[in-house]
Amino acid sequence: MVVAENPIPLAADQLATNAQEPSEGPLELLVDGNPDTFFQSFWDEWTYPELKPAGYHYLTFDLRKEVSAFKFQYWNRKKANGSLPKTVNIYGSPDGETWALLAQLDNLPGDLGSSYTSELFLPEEPISHVKYEVVKGTDVYQPYFSLAEIEFYEVVRELVDPEAE
Repeated sequence: MVVAENPIPLAADQLATNAQEPSEGPLELLVDGNPDTFFQSFWDEWTYPELKPAGYHYLTFDLRKEVSAFKFQYWNRKKANGSLPKTVNIYGSPDGETWALLAQLDNLPGDLGSSYTSELFLPEEPISHVKYEVVKGTDVYQPYFSLAEIEFYEVVRELVDPEAE
């Protein structure tokens, strides 16, 4: 049984990406509490070809604590000419180095300004880092994506014995 969903505070120094777009949407705007600002992953390969990441674009979050159960919520950018996440891989890690796939999320909301609240994640071992990897966006021809805000919650659960009196 879920007892509490406690917000996990996130600051800019707890975030990382392999794909920061240098011309707009700095990473720290993802946790600034303002849904009108946004993070933008790399799209301008013509001006900055040396910055083009290999593979899928992703974000990592250092939760600064071990959690055995968590969920997250994000908000899509309100105005976008680009792509919003449609299929995402979620990974967990105890150290930020070794990653285990926890889930692939499909058919995520693709409307501007929409939000998504995840299912409950129960990793096999406690984790302290989460990777959010965008596999497909609303523009299937583009690898980039944008998000307005993201929040994580530690979920506290209590086992209830139905036979206990």
